[in-house]
Amino acid sequence: MQVLNLMAQTSAATQVQTQPPMLVPPTQQVMSMDPTALVAETQGVYVKQVKQLAEAFGWQVANRYEIYPLDPNTSEVSGAQILHARERPGNVCHRQFCGPCRANITDIYLAGDPNQVLATYEKTQGL
Repeated sequence: MQVLNLMAQTSAATQVQTQPPMLVPPTQQVMSMDPTALVAETQGVYVKQVKQLAEAFGWQVANRYEIYPLDPNTSEVSGAQILHARERPGNVCHRQFCGPCRANITDIYLAGDPNQVLATYEKTQGL
């Protein structure tokens, strides 16, 4: 009986408790360049509308756009997304029935930072 107790104590003492490795979430790199310098250095832009599921069924929603730098020599996208534009929500009836004649306000942000508005574009009603 004493031998079994001794074996149980030694096996318990030799067990190593392992902890799962610490997982560190990836950090997002923040663009440190002045936004006006970023736009001034860009020789052209490519604007891509982000399609939403509701539009597939004919329902008009506030448009969103991704803006990329464009190489003027090759007319191809030459880097990662630099800006993001988003229409402010407005009158649903105007959006559905007035189409391109409707008024809208679009805010332009740095890509990845929707809290800092760089510019605002306001279109009045009409073509």
